[in-house]
Amino acid sequence: MSKRRKLWREAGQSLVELAVALPLIALLLGSLAMALGWGMRAYVSLLSDWELQNQVRFSMERITSDLMYAYRFESVGGRLRILIHGADGVPQWIEYVRTEEDRPRLARNSQPLTGESRLVDIAIADFEFRPVGTRTLFFRIKGENLRTGHVFELESAVTVANAEGL
Repeated sequence: MSKRRKLWREAGQSLVELAVALPLIALLLGSLAMALGWGMRAYVSLLSDWELQNQVRFSMERITSDLMYAYRFESVGGRLRILIHGADGVPQWIEYVRTEEDRPRLARNSQPLTGESRLVDIAIADFEFRPVGTRTLFFRIKGENLRTGHVFELESAVTVANAEGL
C-alpha cells in the first residue's frame, strides 16, 4: 500500500474515533459536574444544620449561664427577665425574647442571639419557659432550618440558688 493511502486511511479512522470519543467525554464530564453539584448541595445542607445546632446550643448555654448568677427571674408579656448583679455590683435586668423581625429569632437585651448567619436561614420556631416551683425554671428552644426544614430542639431546667421566682 502506498504511503499516501496509508495516511489517508489513518486520518479517517481518527475522525471516527473523535466522533465517538467526544460524546463519551461530554457524558463523563456532565456526570462529574452533576455529582459535584449534589455533593455541594449535601455539604451546604449539612453545614446549615450544623449552624442551626450551634446557634440553639449557644442560646441555651447563654440563658443557663445568666440563670446561674440570677437573683430574680420573671415573665413579662412573653419575655424572660433575669436580674443579675453586674460587674460593678449594680443590679441589671437581662431580657430574652423571641422576635419576629425579618424571621423569628431569639434576642438578648434587643441584640440577636440567633439567625445572623449569612450562609443559612435559621428561625427560632419556639421559645418556651415556665417556672417549676419557686426557684427552678424550665425552658426550651426549638430552631428550624428554613432551607432544609430540619428542626433542632433543646430543653433544660435550671435551679437558681438565690432566686425569688416568677
